[in-house]
Amino acid sequence: MNDFGALIHEKARVLVNGMIRPCKTDEFEVMWEIVNDAAGAYRGVIPADRWREPYMSREELRHEIDDGVVFWGYDDGGVLLGVMGIQPVQDVTLIRHAYVRTARKNQGIGSTLLAALREKTLHPVLVGTWAAAFWAVRFYEKHGFRRVSSEEKDRLLKKYWSIPERQVETSVVLADRNWFAREGKGEGLLKERRHEIPIVSIVGRSNTGKTTLIEKMIPELKRRGYQVATVKHTIHGFEIDREGKDSWRHRKAGARVTVIASPGKIALLEDVDRDYEIEELRDKYITGVDIILVEGFKKNPYPKIEVVRSGLKQEPLRAQEDNLIAVACDHPVERGVPRLDVDDIDGIVDLIESRLLKGTPGLDKN
Repeated sequence: MNDFGALIHEKARVLVNGMIRPCKTDEFEVMWEIVNDAAGAYRGVIPADRWREPYMSREELRHEIDDGVVFWGYDDGGVLLGVMGIQPVQDVTLIRHAYVRTARKNQGIGSTLLAALREKTLHPVLVGTWAAAFWAVRFYEKHGFRRVSSEEKDRLLKKYWSIPERQVETSVVLADRNWFAREGKGEGLLKERRHEIPIVSIVGRSNTGKTTLIEKMIPELKRRGYQVATVKHTIHGFEIDREGKDSWRHRKAGARVTVIASPGKIALLEDVDRDYEIEELRDKYITGVDIILVEGFKKNPYPKIEVVRSGLKQEPLRAQEDNLIAVACDHPVERGVPRLDVDDIDGIVDLIESRLLKGTPGLDKN
């Protein structure tokens, strides 16, 4: 048995709320039901000539299994809630047919399945999905996959998949960092994707509640499926390290960069000789998120929401020509941009979502 075969037959992985295990032969009907239940999300989204009822026939599912797709499932108390296939092809591994029951989406099942299956191969991993299924693309991007170019996509789909030409035309391929490293494209692509992370600055005078607003926006963005990074700008110096700690001693000895790492958290301390711009901070340090919320940096060129409170100085910090997209306030304010109640978190996030984001994540199909 090769290394892939040995891994695929290992014991089922036990989780806190469920178990990742190979799907059983007598679960075929349950697997088929999960696939077609979850695939209902594609109705009206993918090209009409690609939609079928049912989306995947029993014969097609049997053919995929016979062709080498090994299905794993998320089992919660004996109930199969999601399935995901893995298929070794030549020098890569494909993630195939990833579906979670509609009633159990957005509960981390797909992420748990993906993490478990990625552990089962030493080869680069590729994923194909419909180009129109933005939630599927976003799901894989959140887990470190990146889209390949259109030309590369066509080549990969024809090399590793057996799908109709029309499906090649209407699909995208995402690859993990191992594939990009092998192809010599990793660093350039990482910079390109970082440039695409939208930035919103929350600006305002002291004591207007900028931090409080960001605190409320983060859980609402997360509830909608977005991963969030924050940047706090201060013109004053700061110190988060503690004198006498090991990391402090490293820096005291002359280390320019010190990384503190644990299983649940990483911190990076770097001494710098100037005030970095937002885009420099993003491009150097931030990846794997959908949006960056910045407190401060009021002179930057990125979209801004100004917080204004009654009883405080009312002179505007920013104007529409400074890329001010809204005012969050507790009283009538006229700035020539949308005015939202500072406590209307849904409305504020709606505005950001419509201006800068493109939907919520989900799962995959190929």
